[in-house]
Amino acid sequence: MKKTLSLNLAFLFFFSILANAQTYLPGFSITKSGDTIKGYVEYRGGAINPAKIQFKKTLLDTKVEELTVENSREISIGGVDIFRAVPVKISMDTRVYSALSVGEDNTYKDEAVFLKQLVSGPRLTLYLFKDKLKERYYISMVGEAPTELIYKVYYDQSKQNQIKEDKFYQRQLFLEGLNAGLDRETLDRRLSKVSYAASDIKSIVNLINGTSKQPKIQIAKLNAIKDLGSQTNIPFRLFIGGGMETNLLKVNSNGHALAGVSNSIGDNVNPFFILGADIFLNPILQKTALRVELGFDLANNTLANFTNTHDMVKRDSLILNWNAFSLNTVFLQKFNLSRTTNFSLSCGFQVKMYAYKNAFTKTDYFEGAAVYVNEYKNKVAKATVAIPLSASFGVGNLELFFRYNLNILPYTKGNYELDSETDSFTKGRSEFRGKTLQCGLTYSYAIKRK
Repeated sequence: MKKTLSLNLAFLFFFSILANAQTYLPGFSITKSGDTIKGYVEYRGGAINPAKIQFKKTLLDTKVEELTVENSREISIGGVDIFRAVPVKISMDTRVYSALSVGEDNTYKDEAVFLKQLVSGPRLTLYLFKDKLKERYYISMVGEAPTELIYKVYYDQSKQNQIKEDKFYQRQLFLEGLNAGLDRETLDRRLSKVSYAASDIKSIVNLINGTSKQPKIQIAKLNAIKDLGSQTNIPFRLFIGGGMETNLLKVNSNGHALAGVSNSIGDNVNPFFILGADIFLNPILQKTALRVELGFDLANNTLANFTNTHDMVKRDSLILNWNAFSLNTVFLQKFNLSRTTNFSLSCGFQVKMYAYKNAFTKTDYFEGAAVYVNEYKNKVAKATVAIPLSASFGVGNLELFFRYNLNILPYTKGNYELDSETDSFTKGRSEFRGKTLQCGLTYSYAIKRK
């Protein structure tokens, strides 16, 4: 039990390290001198703008370079994110109610940072900069430096229990809309409902740019999804597959003729079939998923013990047969090796329900040519619990996987024992504990929206 627990903890620790490891996507960096360097760029998908970004020339390269505002002008990460190194004024007032200032706080700092590009158009480009203090949006005309869209929250100096909001960003966008030739009433009506949120500000910037369709950055994201091998814009895919498995069993029973006997990998090889779905936590990257899998297997297991009795060779064999249904719920982490190949690890829980099983013994005396068969059948459905640990290698929609099911509860147990004197079952208690090794192939299908 201690060995099993240690193995589980070691695997979970290793899996957690890999699951939190950096993800690299195809991308490029434009240096301060204007050179373009292609390779793989670190992507974590966090909301806070990075101060530095790691870069590799090849995916398996052990040498990692750091991209900063001092050596990079622009960084593109798989078409999903674009960062531009720009010197800007950064407002330093807070919007946290418990820490609001009395009166307007107009403090700011000048700093070169990576701005995340949200929209790029013929008139305006919209950026986001978020740090631990707050999020800020910036706009810039073509060829001009970005300007922060100002939004302030503070306590009124005359009525210090009253909170005031200064939505100066609405006036800034109003002037840009007028310069673009938009109708004043239309701008007033639209801007009165615009909050300081990405979706609202993006809609106004798109209106000013005259692009009611998807902005360029969104088109780039969709192209990136296609390039990364994803075939869907919804966060799940279906899969079906099958393979062969072997059960490593051991009899635990006092007085059982086969007590302590275990079989080997070659003693039984049986087919199994699976189908299920992967629910991705991030539908764009499709790296981490909750996998729900249904399985069905047909097992025929033989455990044998050889003894010598009065110079006769005696063989006691215990044969277990079952048909079982299983439900796996696991977390899966995928690591891209290239645009079409990947490596995955998963860990979770399995519940297996035996729809039918039986057990019987057979004793052969080779010299006397006597064969005794004693049978015990049990059709009552019972369940067992296991921890499935899997590793797989995928190419396109096909995935080759290896799975090790570590059983927490016994495979099967019942009120029966084999009496070695009479070769018959008597009342007692026997358990068959073990592990399962599986090797199989799956085909996945991502449902497309029409």
